[in-house]
This record gives sequence, C-alpha cells and structure tokens, in this order.
Amino acid sequence: MEEQTAQKKHPTKTRKRKLRRVGPYPFELRLRSVQMYVEEGYPAHLITAEMGISGETLNKWAKLYRQSGEEGLRKLRAPRKRSPQSVRVKERILEVKKSNPSFGSRRISDILRRFFLLPASSATVHKTLPRRNSPTRRTRRLKRIQAHLGFSSVARPTSCGRVTSVHSDSGGRMPI
Repeated sequence: MEEQTAQKKHPTKTRKRKLRRVGPYPFELRLRSVQMYVEEGYPAHLITAEMGISGETLNKWAKLYRQSGEEGLRKLRAPRKRSPQSVRVKERILEVKKSNPSFGSRRISDILRRFFLLPASSATVHKTLPRRNSPTRRTRRLKRIQAHLGFSSVARPTSCGRVTSVHSDSGGRMPI
C-alpha cells in the first residue's frame, strides 16, 4: 500500500513548449497549414503545435481558403500606412517652437489643442521638431553645472588627457 501511495497514478508529463511565432506569416506556411487541415484532414491541434500558430489563426485561414481559395490567403494583410501629418499642423508646430524656443513638445501640443484646435499629440510634436537645433538633456545639464561653478566654456580634454575648463574669474585653466 505504501508503494502505491508513494507512486503517483499519473506522473506529470513534461512537455516541450514550442515558441509561438507572431505574424505576419509567410504565404507558403499559411497555404500548407490550411491544406493539411482542410484537404488532408489532419487534426487542428497537431497542425497548430507543429507550425507554431494558434487555433483561431488556423480557423481564420481555413475560412478564407474555403471562401476564396489561395487568393484569400495571399492578400491577408495590407501593409499599414501611416496617416500623413497635415502640412498645416507641421507648420504650426514649427511656428510655435520658433516663437517660443523654450517650449517643449508637451507644451506645444497643449497650445495647439487649446488655441488652434489642431490635433497634435506630444509624440507628433516631438517627431516634427528638428533635432539639430534642440539641445540635448546632457548639454543643458552641463551648461547649468558650468554656470553654477562659474565656468564660461565647455570642458575639453588637453593633450595629456586631463579634462580642463576655462574659469571665467581668473581666465586661467583649472582642472575639473
């Protein structure tokens, strides 16, 4: 009896999990999967496990295949097209940034929505603004630190490798 209780009736099976593939699937894979399911009569669970697709996907493909044949599987997904930004919105973003250079993308987005009734998210504004003229966060921080310490120029390495900067008070070089 003790042996029977110690051994489980159904030992747990360890199955290897296959990684599921995320679309878009190649046409050949879709066609072969559907042909195996519809024409050859293979069970759906075997096809989905072998091909790495879900049962819902296989059923959707089978429905399309029954309705319009191979062409239904060929034209499954059209490529996404980004909606182009309105020229008016782009111009207004650049105009607001030019008149107020200190405004960030969130503030410009807010102004466009409130005052000009233009749909522009902060992400849209961020993508539209030119990067070459806007200082990076690191540059602004460096300038703020230098202003606090009293340095007038940007730190730069010397020929020997030490980083030095010009001090505004003495005009001489001081190591940082």
